Amino acid sequence: VDKAIADFNEAIRLNPKHVKAYNNRGVAWNKKGDYDKAIAGWNEVLKIQPDNKKPKKRIEAAEKAKLEAQEKAKSAALRKQTDEIREKAEAAAEAGNLEGAIAEWKKILDLEKGNKEATRSIAGLEKQISERKKKEAEEAEKKAAALPPKLTVPMIVFFLPVLFLVILGPAAIRFWKMS
Repeated sequence: VDKAIADFNEAIRLNPKHVKAYNNRGVAWNKKGDYDKAIAGWNEVLKIQPDNKKPKKRIEAAEKAKLEAQEKAKSAALRKQTDEIREKAEAAAEAGNLEGAIAEWKKILDLEKGNKEATRSIAGLEKQISERKKKEAEEAEKKAAALPPKLTVPMIVFFLPVLFLVILGPAAIRFWKMS
C-alpha cells in the first residue's frame, strides 16, 4: 500500500489534475486506516470534478469507518482500564481490604454505569463486611461478658480493702480516741 501511495503521489506531482491518482491514493489511505488523508484525497477530486458522486460516497463511508474505528478504540481503552481496576479490586479483596475493593469496583461503575460484575461484587463485599462486623460485635460481647469474673478477684484483693479503710478508718480513729 505504501508503494502505491508513493506512486500516486508521483503521478499527482507530475499532473496535479490527475483525478484517478487522487481517487486511488484516497482508496489506499482508506485501506491503511488513515481516514483523514483518504478524505482529503477525495476532496481534491471534488475540487477538480465537483459533480463526481464516487468521492462523495467514499467520503461518507470513510467518515463512518473513522467513527467506528474511534468507538472501537474507545471501547478497547475502556476494557483495558476496567481490567486494570478489576485486578486492583480483586487484589484488595484477597488482602482483606474489603472497603478498598469496594472503592475499586465503584470506579468501574463510574466508567460503566450498568456493569453487572461490579454491582454483584460490591453487594458480595458489603455482605462480607456486614458479617465481619457482626462477628466482631459478638466477640466483643463475649469479652465483655467474661470481664466481671476476671475483675472479681482483683476487686476483692485491691479495691475492697481500700474501701473499708476509707469508710471504716475515720470511725476506727474516733473509737480509739474515745477509749
